[in-house]
Amino acid sequence: MGKSAGKVEETEYQKALGQTAGKEWNRYLDVFVPVENEYKRQAGNMNSKDTYNQVSGDVNLNATVANDAASKRVEHSLNASGINPNSGKATGAGVGLSTSNMENQDQVAAQGQHSATERYIGNQQNVVAMGQGKKTTVTAGLQDIAQASGRKAINAANNEANRISIPATIAGGAAAGLVGTEDGQKWLGDTGKKIADSL
Repeated sequence: MGKSAGKVEETEYQKALGQTAGKEWNRYLDVFVPVENEYKRQAGNMNSKDTYNQVSGDVNLNATVANDAASKRVEHSLNASGINPNSGKATGAGVGLSTSNMENQDQVAAQGQHSATERYIGNQQNVVAMGQGKKTTVTAGLQDIAQASGRKAINAANNEANRISIPATIAGGAAAGLVGTEDGQKWLGDTGKKIADSL
């Protein structure tokens, strides 16, 4: 059998490395572990009912503001086109816009809730990555989700307002153009008579 080598003494360099490693480990425990624990706590709360209620409230507020602005634009456009606000056309446009706005608001709210769920899952993946010593990824904040939902609500409301008000504006402009000519006045008078006779 061979002779045992005996005890190996640490060199000064190895002792210095050990001290540095110990300091870094203690720093990690004092500085980073509390941050990681707070992140884990917050990530766990991201799936709470309060979070989803906050997203829903932000989305609904954005959609309501966008829908109100679109309704005012349509009303103004119909009035500028000479359409009686009490007419069936104006009422139908208002009902159509309200229905579309509610459908769009539901879609935007669902997207906001889905984004909040994706945010929760992304943060849970970050917790796992931290535990494995890997890098984490950026996830959307609630404000980002609300802003994205707000943009979608505004776009949807504007698209619906344009769908309703542009034809009314064209029709009003055409009628105004016809009134300015003798043939146009005759045509409008004949058309009005036909409508009155049919009633």
